[in-house]
Amino acid sequence: MAVYGVNTGTFGLSAGKWYFEGKYISGAYAQIGITDHVMTHLTADELGGTANSWALQQYSGEGVRNNNSNSSFGANAISANEIVNVALDLTNSRLYFGINGTWMQASSASGGDPTDGTGAISITAVASTENGFYFPACGDYDGAGAGSVWEMNFGGCPAFALSSAV
Repeated sequence: MAVYGVNTGTFGLSAGKWYFEGKYISGAYAQIGITDHVMTHLTADELGGTANSWALQQYSGEGVRNNNSNSSFGANAISANEIVNVALDLTNSRLYFGINGTWMQASSASGGDPTDGTGAISITAVASTENGFYFPACGDYDGAGAGSVWEMNFGGCPAFALSSAV
């Protein structure tokens, strides 16, 4: 059985608009995104492996993984020490990804904008998820549990300032 290193936030998001970011430090097969269930460090499910889980992936360019399927998204690779921006609009069931403050959209390194809905990924309405929440998450798709290293920022992080909160 493959083992994936995934960690979720402990604060479930059930309504409104949210922003968080992660600084990618090192490792292979890195992922960052959201899921509708709490995942522990070593799990049989990778981020983006279920219907209500989405992950921006470092390991295959800027693809987004959802329900065990990859789709093109963005045009830049995530490199060490870059900050991945994540905006979650639960009012309109939308998810956005950016790198270093530049919001992306499908097959484009720029052009997304959470303030007007451009570049949004449609997600399942939060009320229709298993627990009625989404959780911020990061991890890897290594399968051996070797892991990637992230510094997560949900606001007030002394390690680095929020780069692009909306």
